[in-house]
Amino acid sequence: MTNIAFDHNVLVVDDMRIPKRDHWKLVTTPDEALDILTDNQSWDIICLDHDLGGDLTIRPVIDHIVQNSRKFRETIFYIISSNPVGVDMMRQALSAKKLLAIPLTEDQKGLLFEFRSWEEMTGY
Repeated sequence: MTNIAFDHNVLVVDDMRIPKRDHWKLVTTPDEALDILTDNQSWDIICLDHDLGGDLTIRPVIDHIVQNSRKFRETIFYIISSNPVGVDMMRQALSAKKLLAIPLTEDQKGLLFEFRSWEEMTGY
């Protein structure tokens, strides 16, 4: 896992973490993720956080992936949320469609992501 597909096509859906790889695509809201996922581009890896700021969660994105599971058969899903209930929901929903969903440990997340500063998140 430590050599996670640095050359692959990676989408990250997270409002707090910033990928340490510049070529990974980062989106911070469910709407942004859905806009990207509804096009014809394929993703080797999709990293998913559960809580996306305020009342926003990953749920609409998971619903889209589950409803279109054939499109994502070759995608690996890394679950990067620190919310245990959210991790379970994502893992169960994706696994029910036989999609590969792997929760990452905090150490693994630390190798791949940096946290946004308070100023970056709030603009203050």
